[in-house]
Amino acid sequence: MSPGAGSCRRWAPSSPDAHHRAAALLHLLVRVSALESRNELFGAAVAAAYLTASGLTVTVEAKEAVALASRVRDGLGVRDLAAEIRRDWIA
Repeated sequence: MSPGAGSCRRWAPSSPDAHHRAAALLHLLVRVSALESRNELFGAAVAAAYLTASGLTVTVEAKEAVALASRVRDGLGVRDLAAEIRRDWIA
């Protein structure tokens, strides 16, 4: 049997909370510019979907989410982003 065959490892997040992981994901999607345009909207939508999939209720409006993502493009760091997501995006 090859290593790992038949075994199931539980995924262990590297960050303690979903809002930290969502912030890291949003930060990456905005800063790497995976798309030709609208990376802020894409990153905000993916981060909100991640939070929802994590069982949290997302209450932020799209316009506010994109505004926060634009601040990432302008230099907002992941820790500050996570704090704002926790405070402003989650019920």
